Amino acid sequence: MASGVKYDMFIVYKTLSALRDSETKSLNIVELAESAKVSPTTLEKYIEVLKSRGFVIEKRNKERRIHITAKVEGFLFLFSRLLALWGE
Repeated sequence: MASGVKYDMFIVYKTLSALRDSETKSLNIVELAESAKVSPTTLEKYIEVLKSRGFVIEKRNKERRIHITAKVEGFLFLFSRLLALWGE
């Protein structure tokens, strides 16, 4: 992701999986943090990186919601295959 900065790919995976598995394919920050089991503060950092990489978009109407993009399915498929090979 950003050079020199390390990111936990399991948080990325849990965040994108939570969005994909939600009924509307979007969640607000509190819902997403609860679903991905990470703090809202940590999640904010990851959302910015995921937006810059084209995995999510942010929409604001009555509330701020995070939506997945089509790019997510390929990433989640590959990551799930890596987990299977790793034995998780």
